[in-house]
Amino acid sequence: LDDFLAPLRTAASRRWILTSAYFSFAVWVSSCFSVPYMLKDLRLEGFIANTVIIFILPAAATVMLLNRWGKMVDTRGPRRAVLIRAVTAVALPLLYFASTPRNGFWMMTLSWTAVGALWTATEQAAIPRINATLSRTMRRSAYVAVLTAVCTGAGGLGALVGSRIVAEWGIRPAFLVSTCLRTVAAVLFFRMPWSAMGLEK
Repeated sequence: LDDFLAPLRTAASRRWILTSAYFSFAVWVSSCFSVPYMLKDLRLEGFIANTVIIFILPAAATVMLLNRWGKMVDTRGPRRAVLIRAVTAVALPLLYFASTPRNGFWMMTLSWTAVGALWTATEQAAIPRINATLSRTMRRSAYVAVLTAVCTGAGGLGALVGSRIVAEWGIRPAFLVSTCLRTVAAVLFFRMPWSAMGLEK
């Protein structure tokens, strides 16, 4: 039990875990509705929407930029990569909110390319370094288990809140609410004491 409590007893890892959990909550308020919104509201059905936009574009963008973000993390630390991810997360729901059946193809192309280039790639470059640094004085598997459990639970709660918003007011307000919540998460990441946590060079 002590191994699983250690990540929450240490100030740096506790702050990262709780901030990451709130970020997960904010994201899942709207992210679970992104694909249904594309298919139903934007009428982007078929091979192009389901395969090219959702899978191929973000995967290609991730592969192209992962090395660049990885070098940045190696030389400057993970702070900038995390902040790029946070700012991208704020902007993405606004693309959905502004999308219509007329401009949906290009808006979704932009959105999913940004997911790969500015979210997934930065996340894959930065998060392993952060987790390795914060778990140096504890059992790493327990730290990862706690982080995963807390973030998954927060994400599930966010999806429930989003479902309630969609049921009451529709899917578009969920994107605006998620944007506001993600903005708070971005501020929390900006204000995080990266140097004191040993995460900035």
